[in-house]
Amino acid sequence: MFVSDCLAINEKNHLTIGGVDAMEIAKEYGTPVYVMDEGQVRKNCRAFTSSIRRNYGEKGLTLFASKAFCCKEMCRICADENVGLDVVSGGELYTAKSAGFPMEKICFHGNNKSPRELEMAVDYGVGRIIVDNLEELATLETIAAQKGKTADILFRIKPGVDAHTHSFIRTGQIDSKFGFALETGEADEAVRRALALSNVSSHPRGNGLYDGRAKSRRRLRHPLSGNRSSAASGAVYGCRRQLPAQALCRGRIPGSVHLH
Repeated sequence: MFVSDCLAINEKNHLTIGGVDAMEIAKEYGTPVYVMDEGQVRKNCRAFTSSIRRNYGEKGLTLFASKAFCCKEMCRICADENVGLDVVSGGELYTAKSAGFPMEKICFHGNNKSPRELEMAVDYGVGRIIVDNLEELATLETIAAQKGKTADILFRIKPGVDAHTHSFIRTGQIDSKFGFALETGEADEAVRRALALSNVSSHPRGNGLYDGRAKSRRRLRHPLSGNRSSAASGAVYGCRRQLPAQALCRGRIPGSVHLH
């Protein structure tokens, strides 16, 4: 059983990708070679965006994690399919800009953004900068003030949830190096500081988890958030290699949703 609809075996007993014989690809381009089937990529994009529309109307945005595969053509496909980008470096941000991707549909993630990368984000006018720590918040405020601009930000909140995966890639537990914890009060402190600043506009964000078996979610509501215009919940979906993308899109998708 193949994990993607674009994979098959032809009459020569060769693997085909999007109907193209993999042996012919290897002959033309050599190996190793990375092959993406645009039709499958677009199909997966539409599976997620249609689920978002079904559950959130026009108030949601699906994000593609560009660290998975960042090139100009992928950025163009995402733009064409009304999918936003989650970037984690200045290089990914530059690639998206070079491809003409709409900056307002970009979220800039990462727990170690350099001042130069934050400057790029402010200059480009990205949709949201996800702030990971208090040092980043202070640096961003300084940069935005110097440039006379206001930066829209989200806070990365640690929900204190065990993702039941390898310890090296867990990010939602309280002692994670990523984001702000609720239990320790650091998330409260971050919100208070942001509300006192004049060059950032803050919104809550949860680094949440959705477990298809347990259907467990954690909602983040902050008394200081007031009438802030958007919130994002969820992290990213892991790839279950035995399931097609549409199996992950049944029902409600909590990942990276902006609610207005």
